[in-house]
Amino acid sequence: MLRYLKDPRNRIPQNARDLSSARGNLSKELLRPTMTWGVFEKALRFLNPLRVKMTLEFEWRTGLKTEYSTIIHLSEAEQPADDETRIPVKHAGSTVESLVRAREAIDPSLGKKQ
Repeated sequence: MLRYLKDPRNRIPQNARDLSSARGNLSKELLRPTMTWGVFEKALRFLNPLRVKMTLEFEWRTGLKTEYSTIIHLSEAEQPADDETRIPVKHAGSTVESLVRAREAIDPSLGKKQ
């Protein structure tokens, strides 16, 4: 917990009041039965893995099942996030390219230019 609280990417002011508040808020957020994407991002920073493999499995109405994965590298060397960014991540591959390939695998006619 201390590493998370002191990590500059989390933008937690380093005074007793704010550290105590952040500690309590994170504990409550992680214990809830569901979480938002923002809380999921916090959980990743709290867990501090070197990398995360994220896999999406789609089951289509046609019965077809497809699965797509990406590796997210979490780096402590990144600068603190500003208001326009979230967790500093480096994706292994392009998410857009993966989605286009997925769409074409489901229906090849979708990949043709109009």
